[in-house]
Amino acid sequence: MTNGMEEISKKLDVISKLLAVNVANCETQEENILLLRRAGLKNQDIVEVLGTKITVVNATTEKTVKSRKNRRKKVKK
Repeated sequence: MTNGMEEISKKLDVISKLLAVNVANCETQEENILLLRRAGLKNQDIVEVLGTKITVVNATTEKTVKSRKNRRKKVKK
């Protein structure tokens, strides 16, 4: 990548994080994490946006995935 393209890429990263912060104003941190995941952010990006720990984000997303799987199993029965 050229130096100009790298600079543009960095600026776009900053803009997307600023937009994510603006969007993530739910009542709980869990809601913010899930909102940002649905928006397509990776866990590490969520950590940077919310200023939390990776373990918190990982645990929240893992808990959500497990509960969705459990709901799907109940529906199939």
